[in-house]
Amino acid sequence: MDYVRVGNPNNTADTTGYGAVDHAYWIGKYEVTNAQYAEFLNAKGQSNTNGIYNSSMASYGITQSGSSGSYNYTVTSALANRPVVFVSWFDAARFANWMMNGQGSGDMETGAYTLNGATSGIIMANAGAKVYIPSENEWYKAAYYNGANSTYSLYPNGQNSITTADANYRGNAYTTVGTYSGDPSSYGTFDQGGNVWEFNDAVIDSSRGFRGGGFDGYDFDLRSSSRPPCAPTYEGPTVGFRVAATTDTDSDGIDDVAETNTGIYVSPTNTGTNPNSTDSDGDGVPDGLEVKEKTSPVDTTKFNSFSKGLVSYYPFNGNSIDESGSSNNGINNGAILTKDRFDNSNAAYQFNGSSYILGANVIPHYSKGMTLSCWVKSDHIGLIQGEMQPIFGPFVA
Repeated sequence: MDYVRVGNPNNTADTTGYGAVDHAYWIGKYEVTNAQYAEFLNAKGQSNTNGIYNSSMASYGITQSGSSGSYNYTVTSALANRPVVFVSWFDAARFANWMMNGQGSGDMETGAYTLNGATSGIIMANAGAKVYIPSENEWYKAAYYNGANSTYSLYPNGQNSITTADANYRGNAYTTVGTYSGDPSSYGTFDQGGNVWEFNDAVIDSSRGFRGGGFDGYDFDLRSSSRPPCAPTYEGPTVGFRVAATTDTDSDGIDDVAETNTGIYVSPTNTGTNPNSTDSDGDGVPDGLEVKEKTSPVDTTKFNSFSKGLVSYYPFNGNSIDESGSSNNGINNGAILTKDRFDNSNAAYQFNGSSYILGANVIPHYSKGMTLSCWVKSDHIGLIQGEMQPIFGPFVA
């Protein structure tokens, strides 16, 4: 999925009352295509459970073959990058669940939405959804807002006027996504005006919202003021969708879309890290810092501690067991995990009821005869006191 980042959080709404979003997020640069949806079908549509395939798709680029239980789906090459159509809101929600759950054999019934077989009714996104159908405000902001000058446009090409040279409306057929390459929104999305209508997560009476207009519509369908309802079960030739995604769930400094959870580091935009873990390889160094320092966040041997001024470095767990495999185990001497001076739970070790070591979780065996320099993460470096001599830096905050 090709996303664009929508920043400028806490922007105000348009005069229509829409567009205010208090967070940064990602949204699909293009509408979900036939090729992308066919990949979903081939992964989850062997029996066409809950009708995720509509036979009318065959005339628009996706063909089903075989028998129930072993259905296969092929894409007409010339139509592969056109928006998928004949999808309901529920089909879009299942696609989002599948995306959130890692694609492949990932579940399509739970995740961003708890569907469990539902094909009707109103279902809202779950808290913590990471890939989802955009909210109406998220969709609207990406289409009409200009973060550089804090203004809104009437059309999703960043302008207050539009012609058929700028977007696909009053046309005869839908086109490949991004065909109107000279007319993106201010954030860099394409075809939020024209081509196909797109579902969003709004609830309008007993229907869902959809916006943007289709290839057979008029310019007023593309305007920011156009807000018709659409039955969530509707499937037709002019309705598709795009997805949105969260930015940084685990606050490790890497956007979720880059944390591919493969365990293989490729680049800063494909880190292989776990989007639910700040330290995917368990070496004690946050994923974001490892990426910034151009080391692998999925390999415990790759962080160059010596370049940070550390005399020695071992990734100990909460029981002072060295996880590097070098058996440099330590002891806690009766210390217990407790709150630190800033009232953060399980963030310090307490000795004799009063002493604290902020961010350090090991007292080395005296028999090791080694000098240990601690990696300390703290907003304030205080004195480290006790029976041992103070461990002198350099400390890296």
